Amino acid sequence: MKAKAYCVLAFLLLLFGTSSVAQTKKRLTRVEAIQRFEEIVIENGYTNLPPTEDKSKLFPEPVFGGIDAEALNIRHDTLERKPFEVTSGNRFFKDGWAAFFQYKHPDQSHRRNLGRLIYMDAFGENMRIEHQDIYFVGHKRNRKRKRHQ
Repeated sequence: MKAKAYCVLAFLLLLFGTSSVAQTKKRLTRVEAIQRFEEIVIENGYTNLPPTEDKSKLFPEPVFGGIDAEALNIRHDTLERKPFEVTSGNRFFKDGWAAFFQYKHPDQSHRRNLGRLIYMDAFGENMRIEHQDIYFVGHKRNRKRKRHQ
């Protein structure tokens, strides 16, 4: 009787104990990747919104420094909230995502298509921001232009 109980217990442990281990990460769709990129720029203080208070979500980057208050102040309100362009695949993760964010207030010496490039893997993790400014020279998405009256 005890042997049968141990067999049932072992079977249940194998069945339910490994199911959580066997779960695989979910690859992001394009829409989910865009949402994740938008979260990243907000959390890391690049928009006009305050950065997250959870320091584990912040990542240092070379242009605007670390993650201390001074660096976050320098980053504040520098990028648009929405990515100008998102593409699948990048130089770090062939199945990952890359997003180009335009500078919100480019100075006179820069064209409007100057910004920052952010990379992440296919699962929305392992973010990395390009260390230098990027000029977007690819195919621009169609945007409706407002007429000046």
